[in-house]
Amino acid sequence: MLSLNDNQCLILTHRLCETTSELYELLTDLLQTSASSINVTVDEHIEVSFPVHFGSRNRVKVWSFKVQLPHLSSTEIDSIGETSLDPLDWNETRSLGHQIMDDMIDYLRDVRLRPAWRPMPASVKQNIANSPLPLKGQSASEVYDEVRSIALPYVLGNIHPHYWGYVHGTGSPIGALAELITGTMNTMSWGGHQASVYLERQVLSWLKVLMGFPNDETCSGVLALQESIDPNSGGFIVGSAGTVGTGAIDDLQGLADLCTSCPNDLWFHVDGATGAVLRCSTRFRSSLAGMERADSLAFDLHKWLFVPYECGCILVRDGQLHRSAFAQAPPSYLALMEGGIAPSHGEIFFGDYALELSRNMKALKVWMTLKTYGIEKIGKIMEQNVDQAKYFGSLIQKHSNEFELLANVTLNIVCFRYIALPDSNDVAL
Repeated sequence: MLSLNDNQCLILTHRLCETTSELYELLTDLLQTSASSINVTVDEHIEVSFPVHFGSRNRVKVWSFKVQLPHLSSTEIDSIGETSLDPLDWNETRSLGHQIMDDMIDYLRDVRLRPAWRPMPASVKQNIANSPLPLKGQSASEVYDEVRSIALPYVLGNIHPHYWGYVHGTGSPIGALAELITGTMNTMSWGGHQASVYLERQVLSWLKVLMGFPNDETCSGVLALQESIDPNSGGFIVGSAGTVGTGAIDDLQGLADLCTSCPNDLWFHVDGATGAVLRCSTRFRSSLAGMERADSLAFDLHKWLFVPYECGCILVRDGQLHRSAFAQAPPSYLALMEGGIAPSHGEIFFGDYALELSRNMKALKVWMTLKTYGIEKIGKIMEQNVDQAKYFGSLIQKHSNEFELLANVTLNIVCFRYIALPDSNDVAL
């Protein structure tokens, strides 16, 4: 069996068929009778025979011909006049890919051997800033060498175990591999009949189950809020499931009760950017009670769910209302069809639920993360993080003459400050 690529097809048919698909359709038309045949001979020729009818089905002549499959050199391919981003040598690309993969695995494995963060030298900044627009390309290996020199050493540091600066997520090895697959597939998850959409629907289904869709005491605050609401007005209330600054969680049950008690049913939105995914933990899940009653819930997966940046999610209880807020009559170039990749019935189009149309596939890294590690293991890590934060908070309280704990530790966030001693000065600090 011989294979035929587009370049060979172009020469073979003298530009009659520019792609193998066009040649296939042509041969299908010619070979639509049982008397037709196409064979690959032992001397690497293609032998084609098919009947030609003259006037009536009774006057027939079998026409056959034999062609040699061209073996094209890179020079001959260039002479066709088409430019491609395909590598001239796939083996070189494979070798570079293996090198990058090995380097990135080492990069994650050896993260503890590097400082959590290092400043970018002025010379490196200047080198990047002064780099001219590349009119001519260079080898991919040279480009990668430059990445290793100017980018990899100077990162934010959030993948390092000693990074304490903010609520950034660390990502995970399987998430990084998922990003490689996503970039290779390079699909647009607008909607339609394709795997990325079904993976996203599956992930959303899992997250709905996780979030219960389908306390620090703040009751006084809820009551004060109730007194300030005009019972005849519409609107919304936003509750927090873990603030970024302190990790505080609102009384979500009380806020949900307040919203449903109003005559116009206030919209209850929960901002769970940091803490909503704590529902992975069986030990701390109850601290988020009431979140499942929200009309809408927004949360990040790139923080505490260890998914590579960036990936967030919003769940809206009323899906039809959600769609009506964003869906528009599609322009002609987005017209749906009967069947195919964009059928008019039976498929979901995420472009109808947000501002984005061209959206990459974020679901795969979530899907692979959850499938690989499982909710139970992720929940155990979260519990470990909270225990570590509370232990750190207890150490601060033991040194209250030097440090002040500014908020109770409820999640994996410790908010504190240094207290200057009366006889200290700026130099000593």
